[in-house]
Amino acid sequence: MLRREVNDQLDKEMKMWFQGSRSLWAIHGDRNSKFFHMKATQRYRRNRISKIKNSLGQWCTDQRVIAMEVTDFFSKLYSSSNSCQPKLALGTIKTIVTDDMNRNLATKFKECEVHDALS
Repeated sequence: MLRREVNDQLDKEMKMWFQGSRSLWAIHGDRNSKFFHMKATQRYRRNRISKIKNSLGQWCTDQRVIAMEVTDFFSKLYSSSNSCQPKLALGTIKTIVTDDMNRNLATKFKECEVHDALS
């Protein structure tokens, strides 16, 4: 009973504080918002790409051209012109698991094996 009364009083106090701070904010504004807005704008300007050199060595300033150049660059970077031949690469790896071992590993397990493994 006492705990409920204390919690009710704390809730009322929090609501009053929130309403008071909200009205103060409406009158004076948030002192930090101007600072954070300025920092965000500054960061946006610093991180913006205003010009880029294309593959021909020419400077480009048009945002659409810059976007295409960046897309082309990373598309070429993360693509391969060589055909993949995994059998050649895998053929050099020494086999450790034999066919008999693999068949034994692929068989269904028995209930007693699970029980033994868990105990």
